[in-house]
Amino acid sequence: TQVTSTGVSAKIILTQSSGTWTEHADSESATTKDINAISGVSSTAIWATGVQSSKGVILDYDGSDWTKIDAPQKKDYEAIHMRTASDGWIVGKSGKILHYNGTSWSQHQDTGDEEWYAVTAVASNDVWVGGKDGDLAYYNGSSWSEQTAPSGKDLNAMVGIASSDVWVGGK
Repeated sequence: TQVTSTGVSAKIILTQSSGTWTEHADSESATTKDINAISGVSSTAIWATGVQSSKGVILDYDGSDWTKIDAPQKKDYEAIHMRTASDGWIVGKSGKILHYNGTSWSQHQDTGDEEWYAVTAVASNDVWVGGKDGDLAYYNGSSWSEQTAPSGKDLNAMVGIASSDVWVGGK
């Protein structure tokens, strides 16, 4: 079993295998990047996102090496969720929502000046993002709709178990 982990704005990427934690360095030196989030679907399909030199960065791990991916937007990325190896989502402080189709990342939605901190996808037509002041947005496969959480708190963690079972955490 292999588990990959990072802390908020960490400059390291750690992996655990058989009870031992090991530091990973990407091909461009992980210590130059602030890693905000990691998501993966297998030990050969891990993605990380964060910031390098005030610009968003996307990293892909293929089981042996980290590769920096050219991002469609050079903004601060806060969260990533890989639903499958060919369906992933990234959000950040720029209001941009990125989608991965198995080949490349592209801008899927621009919500203006929204600050997004969390994302989860139950299906390709069932995606939630959460952000500043309780802002929420939902994608139904054809369009996005914005909502507000009753707390008004920043939402920085999400998990979708099923369409009718989505959990959000914040501060």
